[in-house]
Amino acid sequence: MEHLTPAYFGLEPLNLGKLTLQEEFWCDHQKWLQDCGYMLRPRYMLDWQLSWPVDVRGMEYEDAQPLIRALTINDTTRLSDGAYVTLKIIKPSLHPYKVDTAMSLCLKQLTSDPLNHCVPIYNVLKLPEDNDKVILVMPLLRGWHELEFEMVREGIYFFQQIFEDILILNVLMDGSMYPDRWHPCNRRHMQDNFRLLAKHFSHTEHPPKYYFIDFGISCWYGPDNKAPLELPIRNYVGNLIREAVINEYKDFDFMWPLISDMVQDDLAKCPTIDQVVKHFADMCKKLGILKLHAYVGRRDESFGVVHDFVHLFTTIKYTLMGIPPVPTQ
Repeated sequence: MEHLTPAYFGLEPLNLGKLTLQEEFWCDHQKWLQDCGYMLRPRYMLDWQLSWPVDVRGMEYEDAQPLIRALTINDTTRLSDGAYVTLKIIKPSLHPYKVDTAMSLCLKQLTSDPLNHCVPIYNVLKLPEDNDKVILVMPLLRGWHELEFEMVREGIYFFQQIFEDILILNVLMDGSMYPDRWHPCNRRHMQDNFRLLAKHFSHTEHPPKYYFIDFGISCWYGPDNKAPLELPIRNYVGNLIREAVINEYKDFDFMWPLISDMVQDDLAKCPTIDQVVKHFADMCKKLGILKLHAYVGRRDESFGVVHDFVHLFTTIKYTLMGIPPVPTQ
């Protein structure tokens, strides 16, 4: 069978030693970003030279990793403290409320609230040559689903956080489970040593914080406006849990009564977020220790005696470590 290479689809093979057209934007702005206090990776330096021999494919080298979403997103090191952060390009003409909404949710009196899961915005950079582009500086995050749940308790922890804030749009998680960070273009590998896999802990050992991002379709209303005109995002939270958790993992069927209420076609019959939180809390009180520690493999996954023994050992280890039944931040 012919390999599915770019040539198979009539495309030119990706030249890792050359920046894509989208990546050239970042190279052109590298010096300006450095002056603003942010250092891009070596690939985007004006004097970048390949770190691998020209006769080698190069994919295993750090600076051979092209950006996945170069048109809008890049990663960078903040020079003031060495923190690894994300840069995201926004066009206010397309999303007029996105920046203001995100910034308003990052006010000190709101970020100190543990129930606020909106992604923090560290800085807003205005491009000197383009009035319709700004760059948001945010923490480096990754998809909430990229590390699978191992126990019911970890799913409970996830549900708790997404029920705490009704501003659900897209969900990401922080790097709590990754002590040595990861490479943003290939998240299986370490950021500082691309040839090594990124070390990570489980959701139980180092519980992540989940963040909500993307306020592009959001609108801002004053306190006197009692009837917003925009249509609601239908049943997003319920559908997210149903499709990405209950339908994918075993042992979350106890969530069906609540989720069924949340995904009704008639929005008037759907519970309010306060009712959801109360219903969820009541359900959790009925879950025993064995249920919370139950392994939640994929629905198409089969288990054996060895797996059961390993899971039992892991459960005992967590208990001896004094980790509570449901993870806490």
